[in-house]
Order: sequence, then structure tokens, then C-alpha cells
Amino acid sequence: MSNDGKPTSWTAMLFRTCAYLFGTVILLHLTLSLLAELWWLLLIIGIVTLAWIGLRLWIRFRDRWLD
Repeated sequence: MSNDGKPTSWTAMLFRTCAYLFGTVILLHLTLSLLAELWWLLLIIGIVTLAWIGLRLWIRFRDRWLD
């Protein structure tokens, strides 16, 4: 609805929907392109995170056995 309470025309709604869809497709394409270029960085971050979690779990279980 517009500000004066009247419903908007179907062409305006169609144009707005097409603009949102176009913007979404462009953002999705840019996101996938960025991920394709930075996959190695994401892999390194994942490996470091898994190592950190594994180390913390190992320390936690080791301390339980020592008590």
C-alpha cells in the first residue's frame, strides 16, 4: 500500500519484485565468486578451528583422568 492508503498498482508490485529478484541474483553471484576466490582461506580457518576444538577436548578429557 502507498502512503495514502490506496493499494499500489500491479505493475509497480511486479517491477519491485523483479528488482528484488535481480538484486538477489547479483548478490548471490558476487558471494559465490568471492567464495571461489577465497576457498583456501576458508579451508585454513576450518582446519585451525578443528585443531583448536580438538585440543580443548583433549585437555578437558586429560584433566578428568588425572583427577
